[in-house]
Amino acid sequence: MARGPTRVVAPEMTRPSTFQFPNGFAGGMNTMKQADQIADNETPDMINMYINNGAPTKRYGFGRVNATSWGAHPVRGLYEFWKEGAASPIILAAWNGKLYSLNLTTGAATDLMTGTKASIADANVTFFTMNDKCYLMTGTELCEYDGSNPVAVVTGYVPTIIRSRSPDGVTVAGTPYEELNYLSNSWEESFSGTADADEYVLSMEADSVEGVWIDGEELTTGFSLGEDGVTVAFDSAPGEGINNVVIQATKAELNDPDDIVKCTIAHIWGGSNDTRVFLSGNSSVSNRRWYSGLMDPTYWPLLSYDDVGSNAEAITGMGRLYDMQIIYKERSTYYSTVNGPDATTGIVSYPVLPMNDQYGCIAHRTVFPAQNGLLALTEQGVTYTMASFVRGQLNVTVVSEKVNRSKDDTGINDFTLAERRAAHAFVYDSKYWLHIKDQVWILDLRYSNLLEGIYCWYPYDTTPGKAAVFVESLERLYIGDNTAGIIYLMANVDSATPYRDDGALIDAYWTSPMVFGGARDWIKNFKELDVTYGGQAIANHLLSFITEDGYENIDVSYSDTRAFDFDYIDFDNFTFGCVFYPATNSEKVGYKGEYLQWKIRNNVIDESLVILGQVLTYTLKKRVR
Repeated sequence: MARGPTRVVAPEMTRPSTFQFPNGFAGGMNTMKQADQIADNETPDMINMYINNGAPTKRYGFGRVNATSWGAHPVRGLYEFWKEGAASPIILAAWNGKLYSLNLTTGAATDLMTGTKASIADANVTFFTMNDKCYLMTGTELCEYDGSNPVAVVTGYVPTIIRSRSPDGVTVAGTPYEELNYLSNSWEESFSGTADADEYVLSMEADSVEGVWIDGEELTTGFSLGEDGVTVAFDSAPGEGINNVVIQATKAELNDPDDIVKCTIAHIWGGSNDTRVFLSGNSSVSNRRWYSGLMDPTYWPLLSYDDVGSNAEAITGMGRLYDMQIIYKERSTYYSTVNGPDATTGIVSYPVLPMNDQYGCIAHRTVFPAQNGLLALTEQGVTYTMASFVRGQLNVTVVSEKVNRSKDDTGINDFTLAERRAAHAFVYDSKYWLHIKDQVWILDLRYSNLLEGIYCWYPYDTTPGKAAVFVESLERLYIGDNTAGIIYLMANVDSATPYRDDGALIDAYWTSPMVFGGARDWIKNFKELDVTYGGQAIANHLLSFITEDGYENIDVSYSDTRAFDFDYIDFDNFTFGCVFYPATNSEKVGYKGEYLQWKIRNNVIDESLVILGQVLTYTLKKRVR
């Protein structure tokens, strides 16, 4: 039987596969794992890019507010001081032992220290506002600025320590009323006079009598302090009355103001109301917390303090968590509540209880609220303290594990302990800006869920890395230089040159994880990478393929992306307000291997970089043997 012709069957063509980032790019940076172990939405390396609507985007730059530096000294403080009823705030800048008001439009600085207080210490300044005054602390002084008059040293409130005292001080010793004030060597005593008494005996020895009031009227003559230092003799009896005689006396070195003025940490709190100022950070009594009189930062009662734990461990920060005050120490955390006022005495106390014995804080300027908790820098990295006040519970968690270490030694814990202790932070635009040495780590709170363990981190350098201080004013971010008297303003979409740092280019890039295309055990033939860039008039990027064979660099220019081409413009309808649409650029890869990795970079002045989407096309070649 004759056979027919043999049928030839063509081999089945391998259908190309594609890989695209299924979860967007909002995972942030992960430097603690190898590039082949991180999630698809994470990156092993990026700089000066932020996540904008899920897309890696080149950050805005910083330009100078004052064109010329004031001199080679760091900016020690920036503060937005709002006066009651004011249409705009007063911006305060501390530099080289002076406090200035700063014109954010012209950069002009006005010296506010033209009175008896001519200078302050050249040290980091802590600011707070109460009673329509701005208070500032340097660790050696407590000063005030009222918005009109020159800066002055705080004058301590003079307390009335006894009321209803009889003239002889024996018949009726009187009722204790207020405590002595750390900031004052003076005190007042209130007497209920008798008809013929012309000698009034103080409760303690004085050097001088500073003032006398009878029935509310000040008496300028007709009285003297006896040699015993306690008897005040009147030329004529003041007369009978209830608390009708008030005597103010002074004794040198009665109280030591250093307990208060050496503090560096301030926190306004009072439970459900912010009614008192709490101070700490005095290295001489490092575990002590003082609190002011009610709504009065000039009054620091002698007994209004608490020692928080052992004096072997300093208080290093304070913050609010709901109605509680969180008190950080170097290696532990405490919390404080409000007790009182007592029904009989009216006394309010602020008991302190231990909260966590494992985590503390090493830099008090890093404590900031976020997502109903508190962020702080510890020896273990950045932690998140949440609202659970039972000791031993998991109420503190480390949120910076992904970026605590990095291969180029710029992870959070790669910096020395001294550099981390000098760290400071700020929350702006739903981002936690953590500055350490010459870098800023951003915890993007828009793409993080701290309770659920989702943390989106990425770093900035160059001008943000120079920040000695941050301040937000009228929704704009300003920073002060850490080596020179320069104030910078962060650009925005309306800025003329938004992609410059102090006039220079911004080097920005994003790197992919190692992509195995879901088939790690196969050699792939990588065909093509399609990158969709955000629309822009000019685009000059560098695309680098990273393989086992090294780097292949490909220039991507605006003509490649067709970000803007006059050939496509209808001039009958064209305006310079037109929108530049996203452009997809396709690059042939032509590489066979297990994985592919790539980096997209822009380091051209005045240019943006937005990565909207990426699709990698490949075919499976053979199994890895």
